[in-house]
Amino acid sequence: MNDPSIGEPLAYMMWRDHGEPLAYIIYATGQWAVTEFGIENVRGPCLYSIAWNDLIPSRNWVDHMGCKNWVHMPSFEAVYKTAMEMKASHLQPRTLSDLSKRMSGDAE
Repeated sequence: MNDPSIGEPLAYMMWRDHGEPLAYIIYATGQWAVTEFGIENVRGPCLYSIAWNDLIPSRNWVDHMGCKNWVHMPSFEAVYKTAMEMKASHLQPRTLSDLSKRMSGDAE
């Protein structure tokens, strides 16, 4: 199995906790990815996702996830930081993934 790469749908590797395939990946590192959905776990052992509208500064996701013994914290912290920077810059995940698709030649 290949490591996740930016822009690659990872439906063959992991499914979101709602039973749907992973959303389009914008940024990935290790166990976690920033996707059009928000933050998603791309490697087990547990299924976990955080929607964009739940990524707000008043929720301390880093501490929350740090209490889980299965979370690779360096990967989560990097992805969380990237997602929060995107939100602070008012970048739209859909726009970024569309740009990435066009650059890779995957645009329809």
